Amino acid sequence: LSDNSTCRLAHVDPWKYAAAIDLSPSGRVFLPGFVRKPPLTPKRAVVFMHGAAGNANHYFCSGLAAIAAAGADATTVVVAPWFGKEYVAASDWLHSDGLVGGSAFWDPGVWSIGGDANRRRRQGASGAHRVAMTSFGALDILAAQLAQEYPG
Repeated sequence: LSDNSTCRLAHVDPWKYAAAIDLSPSGRVFLPGFVRKPPLTPKRAVVFMHGAAGNANHYFCSGLAAIAAAGADATTVVVAPWFGKEYVAASDWLHSDGLVGGSAFWDPGVWSIGGDANRRRRQGASGAHRVAMTSFGALDILAAQLAQEYPG
């Protein structure tokens, strides 16, 4: 996430769109990502997935540019989740003190095959981290949240 060259070319600060996609009923586990809500009533949502490099910010900025080039930026929700390999505290990801919770994270290469984010944390863990959270499950939750927030 350190390379923001694509974002600079598009004159976009991806951190302005940092979002914590809630993955647990307690709100303590989230999927980091970037979400841009359109100025008008959304007609669609497009989710841009990063590859092995884990550069969700690059895909987010490229996605914004593609949606704008298609003339659909005023009515399209743009989402780029980050399946990172390290834990991030909610307060760090959202640059806001006092927030509780932390990110799901995956061993390298595991997220792309639907792997369990909590495998490393399960021993001795409590609460939300005792539950399996696969990357495919996280995408299912994201899709359900988009459908609930933007029905139709």
